[in-house]
Amino acid sequence: MRRRSFLKGAAGAGLVSLLPTVGCASQGTWWDLPVNFQGRVVVVGAGAAGLAAGYLLERYGIDYTIVEASSRWGGRVQRMDDFVDVPIDLGAEWIHDQPSVLAELIDDSGVNASLDVVRYAPQTTSLWTGSRLQSMDGFRHLYGEFKFKRTTWHSYLEDWFLPASADRLQLNTPVVAIDSSGSGVSVHLEDGRVEQADRVILAVPLKILQQGRIAFTPELPEWKQQAIDGREVVDGLKVFLEMESKFYPDLTMLSPLGQGGVDHLAMDGVFRKGSAQNLLSLFCVGRQAAQYVGLEDEAVVERLLQHLDAAFDGAASRNLLNARVQNWSQEPWIQGAYVYGADALRDIDSLSASVDDRLYWAGGAFTSQNTVAVHGAMRSGYTAVAELLATP
Repeated sequence: MRRRSFLKGAAGAGLVSLLPTVGCASQGTWWDLPVNFQGRVVVVGAGAAGLAAGYLLERYGIDYTIVEASSRWGGRVQRMDDFVDVPIDLGAEWIHDQPSVLAELIDDSGVNASLDVVRYAPQTTSLWTGSRLQSMDGFRHLYGEFKFKRTTWHSYLEDWFLPASADRLQLNTPVVAIDSSGSGVSVHLEDGRVEQADRVILAVPLKILQQGRIAFTPELPEWKQQAIDGREVVDGLKVFLEMESKFYPDLTMLSPLGQGGVDHLAMDGVFRKGSAQNLLSLFCVGRQAAQYVGLEDEAVVERLLQHLDAAFDGAASRNLLNARVQNWSQEPWIQGAYVYGADALRDIDSLSASVDDRLYWAGGAFTSQNTVAVHGAMRSGYTAVAELLATP
């Protein structure tokens, strides 16, 4: 079934949430692309970028398949449904743009893509200096963006993008080698099978490429390999603590600002989500994550409770009901958070460029805009497909 047909069918069946916050998508950016290619494509990776690539390939009627190494699609976009009374983002959480970007990604005026979002603007903010908790409530006048209210990024992908590729998606299918030395491209899978293609889109985490988990024949050009190896993927994790009472502000920076405080955050995990439960969530990436990511989950929770108890006079341990850890640095097919800061733009043209018009690249690390955002990764998938289609 073509994606456009599915979306219209879903809307007609009443399956689309008609909520007043996003509006209809426009038919514009990714329609009427020049198409000079009619071969077969293999997309490696079923994260946000890979699914977006599949969505656009389906729109243009291209023969393709998506192979994903892990047992679940979505990459660093995952959700947790069984912890509190609203679904929680295990990975990507903020929209990092105006909510209209959700409709722009769907890019189809034939459907109503309205979704319920909330303005994320913490009203109470504190900084833990290591010796005292300092109020920073004025922060609410400087910062605000959006999150999903009672859904998640994962649900967004599941509802609007996964259906396009569901029957073309192979999970638990690691790629071990890619051979582009012949007239086509051979994608060698761990189970011994070989997928034949004319073009390949690699939408895999940068860390996996840096570790040489996929062998290339011929070897990647020096300019491409240097671009891959020349950027740092920072560590990252999230921890979720169900608490008996809400003793904490909406947002707490657990490290001084000059020591990575904005990347070491304890947040009200159900802020404005309408939950009847109390959820304190840790978001930590970069250098502050080093104190957590090498530990077992129980030790991660203990380390975090030490920080929180120091800041809140032991209230964290007294109120803890349940805990869960999502350690992205220990996920075998991800192994980190993302590339960000000044490093995100280093040699970006070489990193994103195709190799011999056969190997194309997508993902947050392969774009110069919105590198840490889901919509940035998805747009990179679209860009890769657009370039592929235009090349004979």
